[in-house]
Amino acid sequence: MEKIKFTVRRNNMKYIRLAFLSLLGIILAFPNLFGAPVKINLWHAYRGDEKKAIEQVISTFNLTTFDIQVSLLPVPFDAMNDKIRTMVPLGKGPDLFIFAQDFTGEWANNNIILPIDDMITPDIVKQFPKYLMMAYVYGDNDNLWALPMSFKNLILFYNKNYISKVPQTWSELIDLAKKFTDPKSGPYGRRGFAYDMGNFYYHTMWIQGFGGKIFEKRKGREYFPLLDSEPIYKSIKYVLTLRRMINPSGDPKGEVGADGATVTELFNSGNALFVVNGQWFRAEISPKVNYGVAPFPIIDDLPGVKGSGRRAIPFLTVEGIFMSSNTKNKQAAFKVMQFITSPQAGRILAKIGKQTPANVGAYTYSEVKNDPISQIFIEAAKEAIPMPNVPEMALTWSPATSALVESLSLNLDDPEFNKKLTSIWKKRQKELLDLIEKSLRK
Repeated sequence: MEKIKFTVRRNNMKYIRLAFLSLLGIILAFPNLFGAPVKINLWHAYRGDEKKAIEQVISTFNLTTFDIQVSLLPVPFDAMNDKIRTMVPLGKGPDLFIFAQDFTGEWANNNIILPIDDMITPDIVKQFPKYLMMAYVYGDNDNLWALPMSFKNLILFYNKNYISKVPQTWSELIDLAKKFTDPKSGPYGRRGFAYDMGNFYYHTMWIQGFGGKIFEKRKGREYFPLLDSEPIYKSIKYVLTLRRMINPSGDPKGEVGADGATVTELFNSGNALFVVNGQWFRAEISPKVNYGVAPFPIIDDLPGVKGSGRRAIPFLTVEGIFMSSNTKNKQAAFKVMQFITSPQAGRILAKIGKQTPANVGAYTYSEVKNDPISQIFIEAAKEAIPMPNVPEMALTWSPATSALVESLSLNLDDPEFNKKLTSIWKKRQKELLDLIEKSLRK
């Protein structure tokens, strides 16, 4: 009888030991399972279906990861840079945030973001095309500052209910747009062509389409700005001529220039024939709209202004995820970065948010690979010019936008048009050079 009791006791100890070892294994595998998980705050500027897509990506991560939980905060696009620059140094900003490459150099120089080189492996590198990774390489040591999520470029959108053949030249587009334009139709009018004309990001497609550059190597500088240049003057004359030809009455409700929200409203209500926009616009288009996209037409001659004979060439924007210097747990933050830039996340971002993922593995999914609209964007992106990631680019936006807005208010028939135009851009060129000089002295 004593022997039986001893055997039972010994078996019980065996089971207790196995249970303890199993529990210890779970704790080691998931160290925060029985404690508070690491919290990662992620900021983004997405709207519409892009916002729904990132929310689903993060929901999937949170449901499948026990030791890390991510909180999302949407921040208006135009406010993101200011908020990042203000909050991160105070230790109150996000751990991670999503943005394009143009402020990389400025953020790096001001210790806003952290390099991630020490966490990058060859397996990670081979998941992305080199030119997309290079968008986030900056500094004397060629540090990597973000992982690419998607790439974006401007293209021509059109309403397929109104036209069956895409124009091959801007003259052809102008003819169609003029016939469609009716300022008296609806609250915003009916517009044959509309885009954010006063936005310098959009205008770079015209400058580069006329063979211009935003920077060149000059006077010992790698990135010398070229706001005072002949391609800029040609581009301004071209868009002013185009605008007047489409809407000769000058009625504001027939105006080509419109802010982003108005362009979306016009297109979704069937009151815009052609618009210029990027992949993000797809996430805002109503499912009721039968739309297509196409490469930009050839910049041909217009009355009084000679064309370039080539297409408008936009910037290639790479949208990535940055790690801020505010993060307390780099390993946890990087784990989130890897998930958000994975093929699985790319599938969600493409299917719901209509993005073109950076991770090549996302294109193994048929719904990503066989999206006809994305394929046109991908082909057009091959001709786009990568947007610089240096501090000079970040400093260019404000003076260049001011010069553009001033220029668009000029009258082509003014005898002093050319004098006024050059004066505007020379003034902003000097302003930009002063900003760059001041930045270099820091």
